[in-house]
Amino acid sequence: MVNVAHILKLAKAKKLTIGAVESLTGGLLLATLTSVSGASKVIKGGLVTYTREEKEKLLHISHVKIAKYGVISEQVAFDMAKMGRYRLNVDICVALTGNAGPKVMEEKPRGLYYLAIATPHEVQVIEVIAAGTRTQIRRACVTRALEELENTLLKQVA
Repeated sequence: MVNVAHILKLAKAKKLTIGAVESLTGGLLLATLTSVSGASKVIKGGLVTYTREEKEKLLHISHVKIAKYGVISEQVAFDMAKMGRYRLNVDICVALTGNAGPKVMEEKPRGLYYLAIATPHEVQVIEVIAAGTRTQIRRACVTRALEELENTLLKQVA
C-alpha cells in the first residue's frame, strides 16, 4: 500500500510541488493526495479534463492530435502531463487518461489507461491495463499513479 504521507514528506523535503490532471479518475488522485493534513505545502492543484473539449480548451491539446490518436493514448497523456505542469506551475504533474468502462471506447478496451508524469527534465508515459469493475479500475489507476509518483520523487535531486 502506498503511503501518501510519505509521498508528501518526500516532496516537501525536496522542495517540489505537485499537481494532477485527471480524466478517467475524475479527481480521485487529487482527493487522495489531499486527504493528508499538510498536503497544501506541496500540492498546488489540479484539473479534471473529463471530455475531449476540456483537454483542448484547458490544456491546449490539439484537436488534430486527439482526432488522430484519441484521448486514450500515449500522445495525449504526454501532453496532459506536460501542459498540466505548465498550467498549474508545478515541478511534477501526474496525468491519467483511459477507459474505466464499462464499454469499449475509441476501440480501446475497458481498463486501458495511460499514466504520465512530467518533471522539469522529462515526461514519462506508462501504458497499463487494469481489470475489475469501473470503481476497481479507477482505484487501481490512483494506486499506480501514487507508486510512480513516489518513484519519481525518489529520483529527483533536492
